[in-house]
Amino acid sequence: MAEKDYLSGEELYKYLHISKRKMKYLIENGYIPAVDTGKKAYRYRVVRRDAEQFKLKLEEDPSYLAPLKGKFSSCSQCEDRFLVKPTKDNSIKLKRFLTNRWKALPDALNTDDILELIGYSRKHINQMLLGPKLLVVEVVGKRYCTKQSLIEYLSSIEVMSSFRQSEKYK
Repeated sequence: MAEKDYLSGEELYKYLHISKRKMKYLIENGYIPAVDTGKKAYRYRVVRRDAEQFKLKLEEDPSYLAPLKGKFSSCSQCEDRFLVKPTKDNSIKLKRFLTNRWKALPDALNTDDILELIGYSRKHINQMLLGPKLLVVEVVGKRYCTKQSLIEYLSSIEVMSSFRQSEKYK
């Protein structure tokens, strides 16, 4: 075949509008037939017709690659990445758990208290305290958050869905 009948890896991922990582996975796992040149650079060559057929298959059946959803990104819709699924019921359970676990703590918590409880970085906690979701008051240069608003925030489905959870939070 002539050189123009083949696509390089770079041409392929641009043609399919996918990441390099996803393209490599699809080729190595047989989703897209390819010739392995054995070279380090420009390793794979794909027959243009095969690439067109693959793209057509994706357009006809959008669920074709559904089992791979979330494998190549940190998307927040990827259910299998959660320690506990972010559901309404689990949100309520977490709220009860934290309320019971933290009942001996004072009603107002400062940055150091929150840092100790959930293990986020000081920068992240300060960003949380500046946001609109927590009830915060500043006294003599120190920010204090109500324990109840922190519990509400941490047990929200939005936060439960976050992949940036610290080990202490988990």
